[in-house]
Amino acid sequence: MMGDPFEMSPQEHHYLLSLQGEVAASLETPGLPPEERRLLAYAPELFRLTCRLSRDAEVPPRLKGRLTSAIIYFMDKNDLIPEALQGAAGYVDDVALAATVLREVAVEAGPEVIERHWKGAGTAGPQIEDLLDATTRSQPALLKRLQRVIG
Repeated sequence: MMGDPFEMSPQEHHYLLSLQGEVAASLETPGLPPEERRLLAYAPELFRLTCRLSRDAEVPPRLKGRLTSAIIYFMDKNDLIPEALQGAAGYVDDVALAATVLREVAVEAGPEVIERHWKGAGTAGPQIEDLLDATTRSQPALLKRLQRVIG
């Protein structure tokens, strides 16, 4: 029996489990702004989705490079909004970057490629757009800064 060709590496899987735990605990934190709470809730699924898409043959190599950059960015605790200092709020930039790259994948490779790997509720496309809109509202300069990070 063949394994899942899109399976995450052991390091990615370990990180996903850690991320899920951090997010679950953080969503219980009183005082977390509603917009950040909503963005944070998507972090584990967006990480898992970027990992799976980075292994999909229908995703062009240029986009695989951008997906890999988003994965590395997620796993870096000292990025633009460092989780090491900000706690769960530090994942807002990770979610924004992943959503930006996922939008590119949807445009260039087709939304069906993303939907095939999406395990979240509903369809991925509108939710990714909603996350980008929410990021723009809560952190207006963030998307521009992230674009400079990934080129």
